[in-house]
Amino acid sequence: MAPVPACIAPLPARRDTSTLRRLRDDETWRLVLPNYDPTKGAGDATTCTGVRLDKLPEMSSARPRKASIEDLVYGSGADRLKVVWLRTHSFEDGTDGGPIAVIRPIERFAELFGVGAYRGRADRVRFTVPRVSTGFVVAAEDDGCKSRKPTEGCEATTTIFLPRNGALLRAAEISIEHYKYVPANEKGTTGILELHGQTSVQYMATGISLTEVVEIHDDKGRSIRRLEGERTMTLNGDAFVPSEPPLWDKVSKR
Repeated sequence: MAPVPACIAPLPARRDTSTLRRLRDDETWRLVLPNYDPTKGAGDATTCTGVRLDKLPEMSSARPRKASIEDLVYGSGADRLKVVWLRTHSFEDGTDGGPIAVIRPIERFAELFGVGAYRGRADRVRFTVPRVSTGFVVAAEDDGCKSRKPTEGCEATTTIFLPRNGALLRAAEISIEHYKYVPANEKGTTGILELHGQTSVQYMATGISLTEVVEIHDDKGRSIRRLEGERTMTLNGDAFVPSEPPLWDKVSKR
């Protein structure tokens, strides 16, 4: 399932090998950023593939933060693969940034299959490693609608990363939930209408399948209209290309 590792780090011998090996947090830091000292900030830290953090496009305008060894966010996948996000930087809007990597511990070594960068909020992101075709992708689900206020618009997204030559490339961004409030423009309605869109994502051998639902409610919560649609995203080079525009765009721009 996993490609050839981009980086390998030796692990100390264990007395008890009856359980599967797990990386400690400090071992994860050393695997992804071999020259990074969490107590001093990022500075000129580089990934194990030789890329400086400040050279990653997603890290522009970020400022280094003194991260603790626990400033990691993990996600899991099949074949013992794990995603880890190291929160090394911060942005003025309150989001954090840092390298994201796919790793796997085996008994004598720790393997890294790809590294990129991610920006978001630790309390609302969830990472997974779904399988697509004969390989895998990394999915970062950002619940931008978490704890939203009534009548407040929002968007939740899933960013898809594709492993390529030791890097994790952004291959797609999918809106998985929307709330929007607009003046009533449907016959027989008044006040403010609520538009709510949801997209379920299914990873398949042929690509990504999306099932979309958009509902329109009046200001009393009554359903005015419900629309459904399906579309696909197929890998073309280093990006997933949609078969057609999102249903949400068609409805919300009317």
